[in-house]
Amino acid sequence: SLRGVDAARVQSVQYSPDRQVVKVERARLFKKDGSVLESKSEGERNLSEPWYGLYYDVRARVIAFPQMEPGDVLELVTRTDDSGSNFFADYFGDFSYLQSTQARRISDYVLLGPAGRTFYASATPLKGLVHKQGKAQDGSTWERWTARDVPKLVPEPSMPGYSAMLAYVHVSTYKTWDDVGRFYWGLVKDQLHVTDDIRAAAQEAVKGIPESDEQARIRAVYDFVVSRTRYVGLEFGINSFKPYPVETILSRRFGDCKDKASLMHAMLESLGIDSRLTLLRMKRLGGIAEAPASLAVFNHAILYVPRYKLFLDGTAEFHGSGELPGDDRGAEVLVVEPEGGSKFFRTPEGSPADNSDETRIAARLLPDGSARVTVKASARGAWTAELRRVFEPADERRVRAEQQLARAAFPNVTVTAVDVTDPHDIEKPFETEITATASGFAYPRGQGLEFVPFGQRQSFVEAYAQLSRRVLPQQLPLAQRTSIDSEITLPHGWTATLPATARESSAHGAYEITYSQENGRVVAHLTLTLNGGILQPVDYGAFRAFLGRLDEALHRRVEAAPATQTAAR
Repeated sequence: SLRGVDAARVQSVQYSPDRQVVKVERARLFKKDGSVLESKSEGERNLSEPWYGLYYDVRARVIAFPQMEPGDVLELVTRTDDSGSNFFADYFGDFSYLQSTQARRISDYVLLGPAGRTFYASATPLKGLVHKQGKAQDGSTWERWTARDVPKLVPEPSMPGYSAMLAYVHVSTYKTWDDVGRFYWGLVKDQLHVTDDIRAAAQEAVKGIPESDEQARIRAVYDFVVSRTRYVGLEFGINSFKPYPVETILSRRFGDCKDKASLMHAMLESLGIDSRLTLLRMKRLGGIAEAPASLAVFNHAILYVPRYKLFLDGTAEFHGSGELPGDDRGAEVLVVEPEGGSKFFRTPEGSPADNSDETRIAARLLPDGSARVTVKASARGAWTAELRRVFEPADERRVRAEQQLARAAFPNVTVTAVDVTDPHDIEKPFETEITATASGFAYPRGQGLEFVPFGQRQSFVEAYAQLSRRVLPQQLPLAQRTSIDSEITLPHGWTATLPATARESSAHGAYEITYSQENGRVVAHLTLTLNGGILQPVDYGAFRAFLGRLDEALHRRVEAAPATQTAAR
């Protein structure tokens, strides 16, 4: 298809020019008419991402096929060799996919090793995969994984990461994760030296907090690193894996994930608090098999405090210490133990209580369908960071509050006042109070009006289950708990007809929606729990139906009219 051609027309191979050489051995197209075209378009691309504050010495060799058309067959053979010294000494690790979102006639991975070296490798199951190995006359070794007619993966929204979906080969010179932990600790330990400046910074961070309140002191150090050092990554050479010295990080007041984790580690050590550097594979990349063990699978670094089983992400701007980002939840980690015994496991998934949102809506309905509305909300958890970020600029809060309300509940809204808690006070729930007028709060119906007490909220089916069916598993949204209390004051002398109570509990979550009427007011209450996790295709239909019933219940309308009109109905 034309879409497939667009996706396949440009191929790339990543490498580090200082220590690797990439050779394109064959790059050609087999056309439908039997002719063969060699690719004449090669180039280089810098992979730095200055918009994210990331600067790499890694580049990409780009091979383009501008004459590709639907039905053509592409052949690309590249070889990557190490050149010069290996800053990892005798360690080697690699992670490579045998499968992709494009069909492959042949997928081939070859590993050439020097004499006397042992390699540990695994490949995920793939129909027709052939593994061979042997030795050359000079004692060097080779291993080869070959698969033919490899089917493509057709991506679906919210599927797990690619390593959970695609076949891959993982190769390493290390057999166990403890071996990797020992190697990494040897690489980084001299960078963690506690200096007088580190001690002074730690004391400044915990000023006024008694030694007996150790958890408060941990929070203070975390807040210092997250809020008072910027995220910038200078990923050059060995420093793509090895942090800079902690005193350098402190004086610069910037660093990447491993730099920030190292600075937290040193500051806590100066306070007598034990912690561990932790390598992490973000959940978005997908899970991996437990063997073999290498550094190649990790793309992030955080800190672990064993005494409190607490993970801390120093790059998680606007997140409190208890608000671990979603990509760090259910993610594979290697907790590096200085004395050996490093542990490889998966971080715990969040619970609904970890991500909570409590909202109170108070509205005074007018006969023309408009309403004066006050919305008070308190949020905590991983999703709170985005709220803090959105409302940080004080001069933009009114506009952003209108955008939030228009998207989440009330169209045609005009915000008259906004009050928020300090977005930089990340250890407390983020609270907002918005006062607004909503010209379209209610709609005419007969002699009266009808309205939804919770506002015109986005469909849960559209947000979380837009496909009619799934072939692949789905990564469900963060486990969450939402509570909304809505109190609508009717015009004087009006009364209302209320929808029936709705409630349901399932493996995916639960909801309850209740209504009551008292003293000229309609009171509606919603509690919603979504459990998160991985949803298998066989369960998708039931999940989508559950969300559909939730949508239907949430969009039931209250009908209000003057008492005489209501009585005559």
